[in-house]
Amino acid sequence: MLLIGLGGFVLFAFALPFPTNVVAAALILALFGYIVYRATKDDYAWVELDGNTIRAQHLYTRQIIVRNIEEIEELVTVVYPLRTLAIIVVEAWLGRVKAITIKFRDHHSPIPFCRADPAMTNGQEFIEAVIFRMSLLAYLDADVVNLEGTPLVKRIFWQEKS
Repeated sequence: MLLIGLGGFVLFAFALPFPTNVVAAALILALFGYIVYRATKDDYAWVELDGNTIRAQHLYTRQIIVRNIEEIEELVTVVYPLRTLAIIVVEAWLGRVKAITIKFRDHHSPIPFCRADPAMTNGQEFIEAVIFRMSLLAYLDADVVNLEGTPLVKRIFWQEKS
């Protein structure tokens, strides 16, 4: 991604005449920075589970977020939406699940676990530990769907009391 942004900057900086090249290169660099920020604004540098407490450090602000397992509303599975050739190759390499997002009841600071994110190396183990901790507090339920012939856990949530 960095090479694409810098390549666009260099292309516009050297391919256009003087007054236009400075403005065009600055706009390309600003647009690229905005796209990278939007794509990574919810990323975390690290996430840990200590008992029933989840701690995470935001990638940009370095703010430490501390949440309790009881505050979780649901765990949502994110899959690749389109079935293009590139997505089929990525799925064969990395698997069908793109990410799992922990959503909280106050709808503030969701924590996504993307498989491609190097900071989330042990994401599967972390999610399994979170599900285990949730199951100790109350019964869990899950929405399981049939996605092109294979079962997929769409979301895991607290079972309602009846």
